[in-house]
Amino acid sequence: MTSPWVAALLSAILWPGAGQFYNREFKKGLLLTGLTILLGASLLVGLGREVIRALPPDPSPFDPAQMRQLRDVLLQANPRLYGTYTLLLTLTWVFSVVDAFLGAHEKGGRPTQNHPAE
Repeated sequence: MTSPWVAALLSAILWPGAGQFYNREFKKGLLLTGLTILLGASLLVGLGREVIRALPPDPSPFDPAQMRQLRDVLLQANPRLYGTYTLLLTLTWVFSVVDAFLGAHEKGGRPTQNHPAE
């Protein structure tokens, strides 16, 4: 019997899709894991491209204050883009947690109910 709370915690803490793997819903787990990786990778590639474009010609002296300023400039220049990625990743995570809980619950796990013998 699968525990709804364990499934939800796996997806919440470990990785979106981990609770689905625990519930033995492998296709759904792979889909959520792949979606999370795809969204994260595309965000990193886009952000990396913007950082490279905004770097000075000779970035050899590393200045943490300059890097924070660069981050702020990039976020101000593209607030909708990064907000969209944040929203999509958050929705994927929340869906994964709720779906893992409900999937385990449907498979016979009951979080707090005792069923009398029939």
